[in-house]
Amino acid sequence: MKLFIRGIYIASFLAGGAVSLWTAKQFSTHFFAAQTFQFQFAGSFSEQQKIRIRDFFIHGESFLKKPLSDLAQLAKDQFSSIDSLSIFQKPSGTLVVRAGSAKPVLLVNENLVLTDNRSLFERSVFDSTVLSALNQVDFLHIEGKKENQFFEIESSELMGMIPTSLFETGKNIPSFLFDQFYISCQNDVRWWLQDKQQKKFFILFSGGTIPNAHTLVACSKIKGTLESRNRFARRSAWVADVRFGDQIIAFRKPGGR
Repeated sequence: MKLFIRGIYIASFLAGGAVSLWTAKQFSTHFFAAQTFQFQFAGSFSEQQKIRIRDFFIHGESFLKKPLSDLAQLAKDQFSSIDSLSIFQKPSGTLVVRAGSAKPVLLVNENLVLTDNRSLFERSVFDSTVLSALNQVDFLHIEGKKENQFFEIESSELMGMIPTSLFETGKNIPSFLFDQFYISCQNDVRWWLQDKQQKKFFILFSGGTIPNAHTLVACSKIKGTLESRNRFARRSAWVADVRFGDQIIAFRKPGGR
């Protein structure tokens, strides 16, 4: 009899546990029955991007049959600009969404932003006040499709990824260089500084030869010599190539960059 009673107890316990698991799953699966949401944003999202994220959660019909544990990954898949995300539900039923953005580090060409995870996004994703404080690098031909050598289109939001070598060089360019030059890149070993005062004078460097103050002084002397000889009166541009250690090679380059 004791064994029979114990068997009933165990069966009841297992049945109760199964019901509890089923109830928990149902709760996590149908959490969108809640009508209230609370959003907490950190980082540099634009107001437009915040609205996109809110709408994704509030009006996301695809979430109706998804457990809460899967929702964070779904949101990150949709919004690559989200760097950190946590989601939990209060006892009241309110769903709390905490989202942090990737960090913008450079402006790229006319319409792109490079973030700290090497990703490229449209400028509308980030706050314009934050972007106004960033320096800009032009990646030549980056707007192309098949011929583009820098990245592949990923999604409507994530425009692509910059190779690590280019990212590291761009990130390590001293801010003072942006004050004196327009900066652009063709590939790993062909980065260009175009003098803002004398736009026909360029400095050519590679990722491992970012010009320092000593190099800039030497290039300035070369530019001064060219100016004194009236060499910039012609249509050709002049280049100071600093990719060879202490040696600087100056040459004329027809057509500018």
